[in-house]
Amino acid sequence: MIATNKLELLLGNKWKIKIAFFLTVYLLCLCSLLFSQDEEESTDENAQEETTPPQGRTEKEIDAMVQQHKLRLGILRIQPILRLRTGYDNNALFRGNHIEGDYFAAATPGASVGVKIGHRAFVRAIEQVEFLYYHKFHERRDIYPITRGEVITGSDNVLVRLLGGYVRRKDVIDLDEEIDVPVDRRIIDGRMTVTHPLTQRMSLSHSVGVVRHEYIQDSEFGSLFLNLRNHQTYNFTNGFEYAYKQDLSFIGDFTIGHSRDLDSDQSSNFWSVLGGIRFVKSSFTGSIRAGFGEGDTGEERRRHRFLIDGTVERQLGRRLQLGAFASRKYETSAFLSSGFRVTTIAGIHAHVPLVNRLSINGSLAGGVNDYGNNLIEGQPVKNDHFLRTSAFLSVRVYRRLALHFGGTYTHRDTQVSIFNRKRFTYLIGFGYSFTLD
Repeated sequence: MIATNKLELLLGNKWKIKIAFFLTVYLLCLCSLLFSQDEEESTDENAQEETTPPQGRTEKEIDAMVQQHKLRLGILRIQPILRLRTGYDNNALFRGNHIEGDYFAAATPGASVGVKIGHRAFVRAIEQVEFLYYHKFHERRDIYPITRGEVITGSDNVLVRLLGGYVRRKDVIDLDEEIDVPVDRRIIDGRMTVTHPLTQRMSLSHSVGVVRHEYIQDSEFGSLFLNLRNHQTYNFTNGFEYAYKQDLSFIGDFTIGHSRDLDSDQSSNFWSVLGGIRFVKSSFTGSIRAGFGEGDTGEERRRHRFLIDGTVERQLGRRLQLGAFASRKYETSAFLSSGFRVTTIAGIHAHVPLVNRLSINGSLAGGVNDYGNNLIEGQPVKNDHFLRTSAFLSVRVYRRLALHFGGTYTHRDTQVSIFNRKRFTYLIGFGYSFTLD
């Protein structure tokens, strides 16, 4: 009993520390913003140093980070972030029948705080906390942190990037997640990438990463879920890029991976080889890679799968922007103690300006999860399709402050019955960030 009280006290103090941290950061950011004009003259020398054109690969990356973190507080460079949204969710409990709606509101304050170490390193921490509130359904209310860190270092020719993060949340994360309903999960990830030139036109990259997925039993939603598996996945990638022309490069990579079930200690392996092109033109950019891979999908005889990964962005005229993407890759499954699913997803998006401050944004994406012959709860799943479309009217109020009015529609058609449903979400929100793209 005493241990339980101590644990509750510790968790309570943890959130008090989090809230105090964000209040301090925003107060400091506000002071920096108010006095930034008075300090412009005294910081001319530093500004001139920062705007000196970088020469090496590492200096270019560090300069990009400095441009994003415009606010200064001593040696700290700060990029505040704030997102607010509110709306109506017609299927707040993600049910296939007995659908009930509810009004919701969410606020996500955060900050990226970095330190530039000479011309050879930049270290930053990104901390955000999302406050999610539903009017009727208290089981949908949540407060969860998102913590990430990044280190950039190297030399004129060698770039080293280290990334890591931690998130615990009870909400939907991405469209291609096979569990697209609220579930209490913890994700810890880390990656190190080293990029260096081989010749004047060719560069190589080497990357090693690890991702840990843990699912936590939720008393409010526990009856909705199957037996979810905790996994830890490792992968190692070697890639190359050959600059054929100034605006055209040939790219490719080879990836091997290993996934282990943390409960049963069963494991599975996969590999993939992809190759393609990357192009950068004034109004047309993108990259397309295609190839083959192999992983455990439950078949008696393993077979190679066709894989693809590509994005294309096109600007028509001065304002109209169109884009498309497609992906087919091996993913760890939360339903399987060993084996993988193959997830295929494709979509389009558009940005259409109407007048100076008014624009329409829309997207459409859909895909399928392929489990092969693997069984889920003793049954094969031959049908698992998903579709999502969204449309928003955006009004730019002031610089990077904009209001958004619109909604999203999602449809899941699957043999996993608890995920088979339709859902509308109507949204009104706005966001503001000091990010300078």
